[in-house]
Amino acid sequence: MKFVRAAALIIGVALPTIATMAPASAAVQETFDWTVTGMPFDGFGAGLSGNGELTATESTNGSWIVNTVSGSVGGVAIEGLANFLGSDNLIFPTGATLVDDHGLGFLLANGKDVDIFSEFSEGLMPSNIYTVEGTNSNGTASFTLVAAVPEPSTWAMMILGFVGLGFMTYRRKNTTALRAA
Repeated sequence: MKFVRAAALIIGVALPTIATMAPASAAVQETFDWTVTGMPFDGFGAGLSGNGELTATESTNGSWIVNTVSGSVGGVAIEGLANFLGSDNLIFPTGATLVDDHGLGFLLANGKDVDIFSEFSEGLMPSNIYTVEGTNSNGTASFTLVAAVPEPSTWAMMILGFVGLGFMTYRRKNTTALRAA
């Protein structure tokens, strides 16, 4: 009986943990929601504003390599990533600066390139204010990232683990009550 309880405990605790772990060789990919708002620039007379989603793969030094970007800026759809002005398309979601001095570059459906990059010394400007270089002009903008909600499979494994722990606790209480009687 002790063996059954020990096995149930190991399965109930270890299985959800093991199932959610990625293999060591697998690259971690995340989805981030982003927004940008700022001063008038590059034909956007009312001010630069946009939002969307990007996917990135974890790299080294806390950097993430952006794989895809979608959404719109000033009502114009984003067609994809670009290497405008030498942008390296790296983001740093856990640091004080979200993009480096090479920036995040993308192409709009109207043919204009946009690069959001940091060129301010630490302490001189708020950490979320960046230079935005466009095909015809530049300006400054507030750029923010928010990690998207975990995948449904992650939630399912967590819930399954909690159900297993609850069942083990329920069974343990019932067997203890039977022994006392």
